Amino acid sequence: MQEKVVVLDGHTFYVRSIAFSADGTLLACGSHDSTVRLWNMAMREQVALLTGHISTVLSVAFSPDGTLLASGSFDSTICLWNVATQKQIAVLSGHTNQVCSVDFSPDGKLLASGSWDRTVSLWNVATRERVVVFAGHTSTVCSIAFSPDGILLASGSWDQTVRLWNVTTHEQVSLLSGHTEDVESIAFSPNGTLVASGSRDRTVRLWDLATKEQVALLLGHTYDVVTIAFSSDGTFLASSSENNTVCLWNVATHQKVALLSMNNNFGLDLAFSPGCTLLASISADASVYLWSMWPIIQIQLQRVALPLLQYGRLPPFTLLHIVDRVLGVRQGAVDCFYGKKIDWMVRLQQKLKV
Repeated sequence: MQEKVVVLDGHTFYVRSIAFSADGTLLACGSHDSTVRLWNMAMREQVALLTGHISTVLSVAFSPDGTLLASGSFDSTICLWNVATQKQIAVLSGHTNQVCSVDFSPDGKLLASGSWDRTVSLWNVATRERVVVFAGHTSTVCSIAFSPDGILLASGSWDQTVRLWNVTTHEQVSLLSGHTEDVESIAFSPNGTLVASGSRDRTVRLWDLATKEQVALLLGHTYDVVTIAFSSDGTFLASSSENNTVCLWNVATHQKVALLSMNNNFGLDLAFSPGCTLLASISADASVYLWSMWPIIQIQLQRVALPLLQYGRLPPFTLLHIVDRVLGVRQGAVDCFYGKKIDWMVRLQQKLKV
């Protein structure tokens, strides 16, 4: 069970979507109150209230450089916001039904959107023009994501499939089928080798992008899976269900490492902070909960480091390397858990008399 770090309040109706900026300094929250709010993560304070949509904000995404924010809404539009000035700079219209998901390409030049109108649109961010419409799904497209190299765009749909599109040629390159209910959420692993999909069939599936084959079926949820998210280092995959639970999976072993029970958790969106220090989740009370990842990371560290310490008597600098390697943090990096890592190592070394 995770320690609840802080609760972010402010919306007047429940939050539907959340996203961290790439540097982790801001958290954007889109809500059923038709607004987007920005939170300073260092101060845990709201720094902006963005108004412009006339209905529920279903999806939010920061550009890779953090200068822009995109929001997709039930009102069938996408708003582009200047993060520094907190002003709306464009409204992208073209979808004929609600916009469920938005995502920027890794270079920030393109924006993709998925909609209830069963299509995926690709937009030129600079010109604000729609480049292409991907058609092929036979039901709502509720989740879209660019691959880390920007070559592919994935779309998940209520038609129970995941489709992969070539961003340059605008062709469908693969159809991934296997789910038996709506696909609600998709995500690429940070290294670009896997795409994950979560479904109302209560499963999470991992697909190998090289072979386009399913390589893992993650079972553990007892209710519909509605959102998934990879940690920034690719170590963990989180999947959330509407019955107030979140499963955390070890991506390499496909094993469930934690089951988190969250009171009033709506399960509609999840987001890891850069560095995997926090997990943000949505609550039914119009709040966003921030959970410390340290307890689970500590368990993973113990599983890796403890046997080595017991049998190898590793020197402290080697242990520090193991800690940083498991966490995906470079040695010497500024990290809010760095002090905790040192404290934990000291206690472990004393226990084992290293």
